[in-house]
Amino acid sequence: MLSFTREDVEFFTRPLCSKERLETKLDNLDRIERSFEERSEICAGLPVEMNLEPSGNCNLHCRGCPRGRGRIKRSGDLPYETFERVISQIGETLCNVFISGFGEPLSNDDTPRMVATASQYGISTVMNTNGTLLSKHVEALLDARLTLINVALDGATKDSYHSYHPAAPFEAVVRGVEQLRQRKDRRGLRYPIIEGQFLIGEDSLSEINRLKAWAEGIGIEQVKFKRPYLSIPGEEERTAVESVSEYLHILGLDNVTSTEKLRWTPADCALPWDNVLLSCTGQIGICCYDPHLRLRLNEPGEPPDIAGLWNGKKIRRVRRWLSGQETTAVNPCARCNRLPGYLIPA
Repeated sequence: MLSFTREDVEFFTRPLCSKERLETKLDNLDRIERSFEERSEICAGLPVEMNLEPSGNCNLHCRGCPRGRGRIKRSGDLPYETFERVISQIGETLCNVFISGFGEPLSNDDTPRMVATASQYGISTVMNTNGTLLSKHVEALLDARLTLINVALDGATKDSYHSYHPAAPFEAVVRGVEQLRQRKDRRGLRYPIIEGQFLIGEDSLSEINRLKAWAEGIGIEQVKFKRPYLSIPGEEERTAVESVSEYLHILGLDNVTSTEKLRWTPADCALPWDNVLLSCTGQIGICCYDPHLRLRLNEPGEPPDIAGLWNGKKIRRVRRWLSGQETTAVNPCARCNRLPGYLIPA
């Protein structure tokens, strides 16, 4: 399955598109899907989704984050001009920009401008943020037509929140969410959808309903829960983990579902066919689960020209790796321990 599906396009992207522009994007998506199904070395379309890292800087040092533990070395802000150069090449076919990375996106003051530019191309935008800088950018994000914002809450009290973010201003996060919801409602806007995300362990599953109620009280519209994984994809062998389904059954939380895909393997990965990563350094990567940019398509200072990179030698080798056609070189994807999945309360 593609990383961004036709159903996602209908829900997220369609509201931003003219009929003609949407048809162009869907036609490209169909060509990408056929290339992935065939595991073709040459991809017949351009990326459907971009993972955007506006900044490698962060104002927090979270214990559960590779960057907070000193594992990520790149830093700095992505210049708007670099983003504009890339989006001008693939904007007519791109469906979604996922704004995250290993820094705080809103530490780059140009991030709302990047969102606005994406919207002008009929591209939906989804942002992960720690929320501490949200108040500063509320009006700009509303004007830019951000589609969805996911705020890391990770606690409903100052003490529980600080167990994950020791130096973070808890009150600033709450204030930012409240301001965004109030001004969105005042302007009668449908977007952005305001999502809150908690980190939760097996021993705290019983807190799901309480945390959901608290989040809704400060203006969150939908809530999801994620279990922390401290390992970095590609650096450790993927280990089997027990599904949360059994725990949910024991606790009687029938209104909570799990999206975990424990049988996922690298062979299921569609990223080299449908996704491109633009890092804060201006380097083009393939995989958002590749924190050290091992699968980079250009070096620092080299132009991020998608047309020349998208079916170049480097990415074609990755496609051969994932389709089992390449066995003569070391495959970094073979050690990927990606474990996607969230708990979603009804």
